[in-house]
Amino acid sequence: MTDAAARSTRRRRLRKLRTWLVWLLVLGGLGGGGYWWQKRRAKDEAESAAAAVRTTQVERGTLTVKAAASGTISPHRRVDVRSRSPGEVIQILVTEGQTVDAGAQLVKLDPYNADRELELRRATLARLEAELAQAEAAVGVAKVQAGEARSDAKVQADGVAMGLVAPTAKRTSKSQASVASRTVTQREAQVAVIRAQITSANVDIVKAERSRAETEIVAPFKGTILSIGVEIGDIVSSAITSVGGGTAMITLADLSDLRVIGQVDEAQIARVKRGQSAEIRVDAYSDRVFVATVERVSQLGVALNNVVSFDVELRVTDNDRALLRPGMTADVEIASETIEKALLVPLTAIATRGDERLVRLPAGGEKIVKTGPHDGVKIVIREGLDEGEAILPIAAQPKAADSKGPSLLGPPRGAR
Repeated sequence: MTDAAARSTRRRRLRKLRTWLVWLLVLGGLGGGGYWWQKRRAKDEAESAAAAVRTTQVERGTLTVKAAASGTISPHRRVDVRSRSPGEVIQILVTEGQTVDAGAQLVKLDPYNADRELELRRATLARLEAELAQAEAAVGVAKVQAGEARSDAKVQADGVAMGLVAPTAKRTSKSQASVASRTVTQREAQVAVIRAQITSANVDIVKAERSRAETEIVAPFKGTILSIGVEIGDIVSSAITSVGGGTAMITLADLSDLRVIGQVDEAQIARVKRGQSAEIRVDAYSDRVFVATVERVSQLGVALNNVVSFDVELRVTDNDRALLRPGMTADVEIASETIEKALLVPLTAIATRGDERLVRLPAGGEKIVKTGPHDGVKIVIREGLDEGEAILPIAAQPKAADSKGPSLLGPPRGAR
């Protein structure tokens, strides 16, 4: 074999050797990676198994049961200010959001007709007072004439008795005295009529003055202007004579006394009482809670879509209640019951099988328990568990093998 052929043979052998070495390295790497993955998987499974046996303990504590409701923020005192008399708006003296005192002028109507009516009534009174003076003077004259007639009749009667005067003169003087007396009565009756007319005229004046005052619309109580429903130049209708109840000019409310009227389900209403504390949340201030107190619980339920609910009125007592505005939607939680020194477990640790409630035990198996109220997170254990006893949380409980097994979906039936 020549030297050239020998060198070619050696090169082929070296290439084959390098190829085998590369494959050996690749296979070794794959084997090592598989071993590492298997080891990692075993470790994860061991950790999962350890986590699965973690338990939760029955603890003793205080549970506050809350009744949920929703409603709208509204002022306890709110009124649409209307006019008793029709008229044209000539001046608006307030703006929306302004706080006004009771009796403060809000809107002014054109007083022309009211002023004219008042002047007419006053003129009528002045005329009647003059007629009264005249009638009273006539009564005085009639009384004097009646007195003279009576004196003359007496003289004539004495003359007849002495035979100095004819009997006909006596009859004439007596008749004149009677007429004079009747004239006095007539004049006094005229005075009485005029005085009655004066009384009526005074009543008309009071009415006209009130109509004049009604052209100046004032606040019935201290409050805040929520809205203004008229503009200068608008003609408003009377709240007394209008079929529609008159024009609502101003909406006024007392924002120092805010209320929420919510609806509580019939299953919770028995625990809601006047004076209980409550928490209010609104979307505008999602990061804070407002304090309220139950003011009224309706005795009459209302059925809607086969669900019976009762109205509950709450008074907002929070120091920052001025932040709330009428019309805001409010979510309410009423602290309707507080249970001291109760045995508590997580609500999710309770499974349901038919009408039974049960828990899983770390050693295996299950235990039937009797439950009480819950607050959405924890539930009261009435019977079946002791303080400090360990149970499995829902994450560690095996799923039901079939529909006959215990269900872990949501709170147990019958838990309040």
